[in-house]
Amino acid sequence: PPCGLVRFTIKVDNTVNKCAVTTCTALEEAAIFAAVDDNTALTDAADGPDVASYTVGTTTIDVGNGNVGGNGQVNIAADKVYVVQFTVQVQ
Repeated sequence: PPCGLVRFTIKVDNTVNKCAVTTCTALEEAAIFAAVDDNTALTDAADGPDVASYTVGTTTIDVGNGNVGGNGQVNIAADKVYVVQFTVQVQ
């Protein structure tokens, strides 16, 4: 069978404090992952206030409304980590 995209999800989070130094520790990385992984997946469409989208034709992920006007604006909190997690399942 031909290869193809089966499922695609995008999650974002901006609740975790920035890492203490330039390089995050394993515990800090685990906290960042846990925070984003617990969030609900966004829709793949450009449909604000949802802030992220996936375009099948160009296989492009866009976050914020700088390139895709239909996405919501991203407001990143000071001294926090902004993380985008995308999961792809192919066959």
